[in-house]
Amino acid sequence: MANIDPWAFAASYLDPPPYEPEWLRPNPDPNFKGEPSRLYVDTDSGLTFIRDRARPKQRPPEGSFFIWCVLAGRGFGKSRTGAGWIDYVARQKCVPGEQVLIAGRTPADVRDYALLGKGGLLTNYPDIQYEPSKRLLTWPNKVTALIRSGANPEEFRGFSGQYAWIEELAAWQYPDECWSNLMLGMREKDPRICITTTPKPIPLLRMIMKLPNTIIIKGSSFENAPNLAKSWVENVLNPLKGTRKGRQEVYAELLEDVEGALWRLLTDPETGIPGIDALRTPYKSKLPTLVRTVVGVDPQGVKKDGSMTGIVVAGIDANGRGYVIKDASINGTPGEWGKRVIKMYHRYQADRIVVEKNYGGDMVESTLRTIEKNIPITLVNASGGKIIRAEPVAALYEQFKVLHHGILTKLEDEMIFYEGDGNSPNRLDALVWALTDLMLKKRKRGGTWGTRSKFVKR
Repeated sequence: MANIDPWAFAASYLDPPPYEPEWLRPNPDPNFKGEPSRLYVDTDSGLTFIRDRARPKQRPPEGSFFIWCVLAGRGFGKSRTGAGWIDYVARQKCVPGEQVLIAGRTPADVRDYALLGKGGLLTNYPDIQYEPSKRLLTWPNKVTALIRSGANPEEFRGFSGQYAWIEELAAWQYPDECWSNLMLGMREKDPRICITTTPKPIPLLRMIMKLPNTIIIKGSSFENAPNLAKSWVENVLNPLKGTRKGRQEVYAELLEDVEGALWRLLTDPETGIPGIDALRTPYKSKLPTLVRTVVGVDPQGVKKDGSMTGIVVAGIDANGRGYVIKDASINGTPGEWGKRVIKMYHRYQADRIVVEKNYGGDMVESTLRTIEKNIPITLVNASGGKIIRAEPVAALYEQFKVLHHGILTKLEDEMIFYEGDGNSPNRLDALVWALTDLMLKKRKRGGTWGTRSKFVKR
């Protein structure tokens, strides 16, 4: 200590040098002297970029803004963008003891992707302390981050700060309620929010994009192609070119509802036909007493990429209104999806399992009975096209006879994007089987092996 100038030491502590992480260094950089393997040529611009540094669209906007909204396709590097920004403001813009906020779709999503994923905060900045039980992060300068989720709006109460990173907002279960509570807490100094999400036409996102101090950045998956697996680009991204799903998931377009699809997300302003977003149970409301509950299943044959067993739980109340409760679909072997089906049957105290038998025939029933012998099952045959089978169910939605309990993102994507061709929409098929059995068929006792009440206590 004898050789340390106390005044210089105090000055460095009170006025530390600017934080210049590798992520925010110039890119392109004609003076780069690092490993040549980090260099790659961007095919669109012809510029030579440097790996592990932010591309121009990943850099925070200059000047003042309230919301920086990064709408980008899968694999663009959205999580890396948000992680780099929140780390920078925590180290450079905050004082010791200050809080920032990080929120994603669920606590598990924040942990698995925003924190521990390849582009995650802890992966790229390992000196940050993580306390999972407290859902708390602490930087070396004693700035902390609260971890919250779009599944619980009440968690956002109490936060008071100026910086928040919001991950995949368009997929949150309760986006409006969470956003409302967050806004009340963004009241310190110069508040700024970074949103990183694949766009979907939810009303909240549309509203945010129209705010005067929102800066919108759009990017496609292909902009990061040199850093992605070639096989993934060739087998996943390339086939989506020219498709509606590709326009949203790859090119980050905010799409309107699909012409020709049986469902829409938003209510039609001309006809008043309700969209799915208008057919939800109120936030924090409990389901009414259901007089009957079923598990709809559209089975897959073998476990492989792109395949899925649709598993949807739905019920009906005494007034004849249907409720879609859970999408538990899985890409699994017959044993794996069979166990998931039985688990949903017991968890929601279902009366029956309704299964399409076209694929696999007796195998479908035997798979389930191997797990639980006396389970009540109804086997159904798929006749006619998928659109024809789905039309009567879609009509129930138009008549306000079906509500969704929360946001069922992947199921709803299939509902609003399916036009009758392309890959089989397994989640949608399972939904159709469940609601058809509940609401469009006359009740018949039996099926195969009786009813739940004979074998399972309520």
